Amino acid sequence: MSIPRRKSSRGLIGDRDEAIEYGDYDRILDEEGDRMSIVQPGPELDRRMAFEVMGFGATSTSFDPNTGILTIRSLREGESSVSFPSGIKKIEFVLGGQEVPSYSTTWNGMQLVVEEMQRRGMSFTLKSWPEESRYYANFDKINGQFADTAPHAVCMAALSALEEQADER
Repeated sequence: MSIPRRKSSRGLIGDRDEAIEYGDYDRILDEEGDRMSIVQPGPELDRRMAFEVMGFGATSTSFDPNTGILTIRSLREGESSVSFPSGIKKIEFVLGGQEVPSYSTTWNGMQLVVEEMQRRGMSFTLKSWPEESRYYANFDKINGQFADTAPHAVCMAALSALEEQADER
Protein backbone atom coordinates (compact mmCIF):
# COMPACT_ATOMS: atom_id res chain seq x y z
CA MET A 1 0.00 0.00 0.00
CA SER A 2 1.17 3.59 -0.57
CA ILE A 3 1.50 6.08 2.23
CA PRO A 4 -1.82 7.93 2.39
CA ARG A 5 -2.42 11.59 3.08
CA ARG A 6 -3.33 12.15 6.72
CA LYS A 7 -7.08 12.49 7.13
CA SER A 8 -9.12 13.98 9.94
CA SER A 9 -8.89 11.97 13.13
CA ARG A 10 -11.67 9.46 13.68
CA GLY A 11 -10.81 8.56 17.24
CA LEU A 12 -8.46 6.01 18.72
CA ILE A 13 -7.34 3.21 16.42
CA GLY A 14 -5.89 0.10 18.02
CA ASP A 15 -4.31 -1.51 14.98
CA ARG A 16 -1.10 0.11 13.67
CA ASP A 17 -1.67 -1.16 10.10
CA GLU A 18 -5.23 0.20 10.15
CA ALA A 19 -3.98 3.55 11.46
CA ILE A 20 -1.38 3.78 8.70
CA GLU A 21 -3.93 2.67 6.08
CA TYR A 22 -6.33 5.44 7.13
CA GLY A 23 -3.56 7.98 7.63
CA ASP A 24 -4.34 8.50 11.31
CA TYR A 25 -0.72 8.88 12.39
CA ASP A 26 -1.76 10.83 15.48
CA ARG A 27 -3.93 7.92 16.67
CA ILE A 28 -1.45 5.04 16.43
CA LEU A 29 -1.15 2.89 19.55
CA ASP A 30 2.16 1.60 20.80
CA GLU A 31 2.69 -2.06 21.69
CA GLU A 32 1.35 -1.57 25.23
CA GLY A 33 -1.88 -0.08 23.87
CA ASP A 34 -1.07 3.50 24.83
CA ARG A 35 -1.69 6.26 22.31
CA MET A 36 1.46 7.47 20.54
CA SER A 37 0.86 11.01 19.39
CA ILE A 38 2.76 12.45 16.45
CA VAL A 39 0.99 15.74 16.90
CA GLN A 40 3.00 16.71 19.98
CA PRO A 41 5.91 19.09 19.32
CA GLY A 42 9.28 17.43 18.94
CA PRO A 43 11.36 15.23 16.63
CA GLU A 44 8.52 12.96 15.44
CA LEU A 45 6.33 15.89 14.42
CA ASP A 46 9.38 17.55 12.84
CA ARG A 47 10.00 14.46 10.69
CA ARG A 48 6.33 14.37 9.73
CA MET A 49 6.51 18.06 8.77
CA ALA A 50 9.60 17.40 6.63
CA PHE A 51 7.81 14.63 4.78
CA GLU A 52 4.25 16.00 4.47
CA VAL A 53 4.74 19.78 4.35
CA MET A 54 8.29 20.53 3.29
CA GLY A 55 8.30 18.06 0.40
CA PHE A 56 10.97 15.57 1.41
CA GLY A 57 10.13 12.50 -0.69
CA ALA A 58 11.19 8.93 -0.04
CA THR A 59 14.06 7.72 -2.19
CA SER A 60 14.60 4.30 -0.63
CA THR A 61 13.28 2.13 2.14
CA SER A 62 14.58 -0.78 4.15
CA PHE A 63 12.75 -3.02 6.60
CA ASP A 64 14.39 -5.12 9.31
CA PRO A 65 11.91 -7.89 10.23
CA ASN A 66 13.96 -8.72 13.36
CA THR A 67 13.46 -5.28 14.90
CA GLY A 68 10.31 -4.25 13.04
CA ILE A 69 11.95 -0.97 11.97
CA LEU A 70 11.08 0.52 8.58
CA THR A 71 13.69 3.10 7.53
CA ILE A 72 12.66 5.67 4.93
CA ARG A 73 15.63 7.48 3.36
CA SER A 74 14.74 10.69 1.67
CA LEU A 75 15.93 13.85 0.02
CA ARG A 76 13.99 16.93 -0.97
CA GLU A 77 12.73 15.56 -4.25
CA GLY A 78 8.95 15.81 -3.97
CA GLU A 79 6.29 13.23 -3.40
CA SER A 80 6.77 9.51 -3.76
CA SER A 81 5.02 6.46 -2.38
CA VAL A 82 6.26 4.06 0.26
CA SER A 83 5.25 0.42 0.65
CA PHE A 84 4.49 -0.65 4.21
CA PRO A 85 5.34 -4.29 4.98
CA SER A 86 3.48 -6.04 7.78
CA GLY A 87 5.13 -6.17 11.19
CA ILE A 88 6.14 -2.50 11.46
CA LYS A 89 6.86 -1.47 15.04
CA LYS A 90 8.66 1.80 14.34
CA ILE A 91 9.19 4.09 11.36
CA GLU A 92 12.44 6.07 11.12
CA PHE A 93 13.00 8.89 8.64
CA VAL A 94 16.54 9.66 7.42
CA LEU A 95 16.62 12.89 5.44
CA GLY A 96 19.63 12.70 3.16
CA GLY A 97 22.04 12.53 6.06
CA GLN A 98 20.99 15.97 7.27
CA GLU A 99 19.39 16.82 10.57
CA VAL A 100 15.67 17.59 10.41
CA PRO A 101 14.99 21.22 11.40
CA SER A 102 13.04 21.76 14.61
CA TYR A 103 9.91 23.00 12.84
CA SER A 104 7.61 22.41 15.81
CA THR A 105 9.76 23.79 18.64
CA THR A 106 11.78 26.77 17.34
CA TRP A 107 10.92 30.09 15.76
CA ASN A 108 13.55 29.53 13.05
CA GLY A 109 11.96 26.18 12.16
CA MET A 110 8.50 27.73 12.25
CA GLN A 111 9.66 30.42 9.81
CA LEU A 112 10.61 27.71 7.29
CA VAL A 113 7.09 26.27 7.50
CA VAL A 114 5.47 29.69 7.07
CA GLU A 115 7.70 30.45 4.05
CA GLU A 116 6.87 27.09 2.45
CA MET A 117 3.13 27.57 2.91
CA GLN A 118 3.34 31.14 1.55
CA ARG A 119 5.32 29.78 -1.41
CA ARG A 120 2.26 27.59 -2.03
CA GLY A 121 0.15 30.76 -2.14
CA MET A 122 -1.46 30.55 1.30
CA SER A 123 -2.00 33.55 3.56
CA PHE A 124 -0.92 33.22 7.18
CA THR A 125 -2.34 34.38 10.51
CA LEU A 126 -0.77 34.03 13.96
CA LYS A 127 -2.43 35.32 17.14
CA SER A 128 -1.30 35.10 20.74
CA TRP A 129 -2.87 35.40 24.17
CA PRO A 130 0.12 36.04 26.47
CA GLU A 131 -1.96 35.89 29.65
CA GLU A 132 -3.02 32.33 28.72
CA SER A 133 0.21 31.26 26.96
CA ARG A 134 -1.85 30.17 23.94
CA TYR A 135 -1.24 30.68 20.24
CA TYR A 136 -3.56 30.37 17.25
CA ALA A 137 -2.36 29.88 13.67
CA ASN A 138 -4.05 29.28 10.33
CA PHE A 139 -3.26 29.28 6.64
CA ASP A 140 -5.88 30.64 4.23
CA LYS A 141 -8.29 30.85 7.18
CA ILE A 142 -8.60 27.03 7.06
CA ASN A 143 -8.93 24.95 10.23
CA GLY A 144 -6.97 27.16 12.58
CA GLN A 145 -5.10 25.41 15.38
CA PHE A 146 -4.43 26.35 19.01
CA ALA A 147 -1.28 25.28 20.87
CA ASP A 148 0.89 26.29 23.82
CA THR A 149 3.69 27.52 21.52
CA ALA A 150 3.64 29.40 18.23
CA PRO A 151 5.81 26.85 16.35
CA HIS A 152 3.51 24.00 17.39
CA ALA A 153 0.38 25.94 16.37
CA VAL A 154 1.93 26.78 12.98
CA CYS A 155 2.87 23.14 12.30
CA MET A 156 -0.59 21.88 13.19
CA ALA A 157 -2.22 24.62 11.08
CA ALA A 158 -0.02 23.74 8.09
CA LEU A 159 -0.97 20.06 8.33
CA SER A 160 -4.63 20.98 8.71
CA ALA A 161 -4.58 23.32 5.71
CA LEU A 162 -2.92 20.70 3.50
CA GLU A 163 -5.47 18.09 4.64
CA GLU A 164 -8.32 20.42 3.72
CA GLN A 165 -6.71 21.17 0.37
CA ALA A 166 -6.31 17.43 -0.34
CA ASP A 167 -9.95 16.77 0.64
CA GLU A 168 -11.12 19.41 -1.86
CA ARG A 169 -9.42 17.61 -4.74
